[in-house]
Amino acid sequence: IGTPVSFSSIDDGNTGPLPIGFSFPFYGNTFDAVHVCTNGWISFTSTSTDLSNAPLPGTGAPENLLAMFHDDLRPDTANGGNVFYEYDGARLIVQFNNVLRYSSGGPYTFQALLYPDGTIVYQYADMQGTRLDEATIGIQNETRDDGLTVVYNADYVHDAMAIVFQPEVEWLTVDPAIGAIP
Repeated sequence: IGTPVSFSSIDDGNTGPLPIGFSFPFYGNTFDAVHVCTNGWISFTSTSTDLSNAPLPGTGAPENLLAMFHDDLRPDTANGGNVFYEYDGARLIVQFNNVLRYSSGGPYTFQALLYPDGTIVYQYADMQGTRLDEATIGIQNETRDDGLTVVYNADYVHDAMAIVFQPEVEWLTVDPAIGAIP
């Protein structure tokens, strides 16, 4: 289900901007579109085709990054691989379906779900074969100085797994923000 993402190349391609369907808050900014890279990540701004995964945060990875399974991947449609996106009225879904690792590994099926409140969910349906320990999973901001590495080049991801990133909840507000108590 969803619209197939069309890449100019199945090896190191990046397509976008694709509409999210709502304004998505991320590290103090708001975005209405995403760029999708064949190498297992999406970004709100980057047109890079970066295939070399790195720890996050860091300058070795694209800005405004959602790294679901950042590695040298290829969604080869001739072999059943593809990437889809869809706004279903409640969330944006970007799914990598039966993608292969460039030299060996896979197929892998995983997705990112983006919700209007800023929640991000990565879901891993079917992570077959080898090379599961050679990818980065995480997020990072625009200036690449704030982020979170869930895993970098370690055996972690598996079938039927989910990772949730939730924005900070504001539990206390003051109005007015300035004043004096007599």
